[in-house]
Amino acid sequence: KWTKYEKPILTRSDSLSGIGHNSIFFDKTGHLKIVFHAHYDKTTVHPRKMYIGDVKFTSGSDGVDVMSVGDTLIIPKLKK
Repeated sequence: KWTKYEKPILTRSDSLSGIGHNSIFFDKTGHLKIVFHAHYDKTTVHPRKMYIGDVKFTSGSDGVDVMSVGDTLIIPKLKK
């Protein structure tokens, strides 16, 4: 059974705002990753930037596994 966690994984952070839609996938080496978008910066929404991060699981104090995003984020560059 799936239960919505009280604390969303993707929320406002000190460095990112407007964090939204995401997708989770396995990279070529089998590591679980998350891709999501956020506002361009603290004062500008568009163009939004895309970020890719590692997915981590830890046991919460209530015994439920909690998913989090790693500290290092990749910002893909568009090819011109």
